[in-house]
Amino acid sequence: MNNQLVKRMNTVGKVGKIITIVVIVLAIIASVAMTACAVFVSVLPEDTITAHISTQAYVELSDKVFKDVSDTIVKNVNDQANSVYDTGSVIYNVQAEKVDGDAVLLVSADRFHFDFSTLVPAIWIALFNCVAFIVCAFFFKGLMKELSIAQSPFTEEVVKKMKYFAIAILAASVATSIANAVMSAILSAGTTFAFNFNFGSIITAVIIFVLATVFRYGAQLQKESDETL
Repeated sequence: MNNQLVKRMNTVGKVGKIITIVVIVLAIIASVAMTACAVFVSVLPEDTITAHISTQAYVELSDKVFKDVSDTIVKNVNDQANSVYDTGSVIYNVQAEKVDGDAVLLVSADRFHFDFSTLVPAIWIALFNCVAFIVCAFFFKGLMKELSIAQSPFTEEVVKKMKYFAIAILAASVATSIANAVMSAILSAGTTFAFNFNFGSIITAVIIFVLATVFRYGAQLQKESDETL
């Protein structure tokens, strides 16, 4: 193989290896910081910070139609143990009052609830995603290291590193998708479970697998050529 091309490949491998090491170090620092944050937050009271996002429905019963029934509806609604109904996933709050003779019902549903007990698993899942990224970066560093010393890209070692990197991307994509779906369910109080694959990562892994197959074929041809010579 042309010596100039080999030098360029080795240079790309060396630069890629250095950049990847820097990224890995930064990701490890971020992981340590998230771990410390999760530990710190876990010891704080759950009601340190709370947030609620609700959907509301406004229902008005005309006094001309319902007449005396509207008074009974308002009374019964307000007499029901604070008019709060917990279904396990959504909390409904119903209030009633008379406005200009009409019965008005205000129904609110807590679709999102946040407190520190929610923040802790969110941090751990973010940490999990960061660790998955670090694992992929380590496999990429292995590929760059091999390219920095290889005399040809068409070698069994290069092909092996490419396949390992593709498998790492695919596994990380599936794992992080599941983790993010769990986090979505936690934040929505169990009302949603959005499981979405990261198709960009999947496509990247498939492309690397295809390239590895091509490089493997090139490695076999080069091996046959070397044996002939």
